[in-house]
Amino acid sequence: MTDTVRTTVRLPSAIQQQIESLAHARGISGVDIVRGAVEEYLRRVETDRENASINLQRIALITEFAQAGVDVLLRQLPDNKRDEVIRTVEQRMEQFHGQK
Repeated sequence: MTDTVRTTVRLPSAIQQQIESLAHARGISGVDIVRGAVEEYLRRVETDRENASINLQRIALITEFAQAGVDVLLRQLPDNKRDEVIRTVEQRMEQFHGQK
């Protein structure tokens, strides 16, 4: 590590004992255990953020596709049935999402 800073962290004694035990078993310092744990946590957080972004993009594409399909189906309905479907959707939006 070329650029490091000292940080103080308060841990429950049980966790500190686990760190010391693991460090002893692996022949490394407790600091190395904590540093590795923090680095792994940060990698996972970044990976989760990237995956969430990908999932949101996929959901947006699926939603757009579904909306296009519904639009085609609505255009094929007679006017009175189309109005009935739209009213039902508006009622459900209000009921489940508090909006129209």
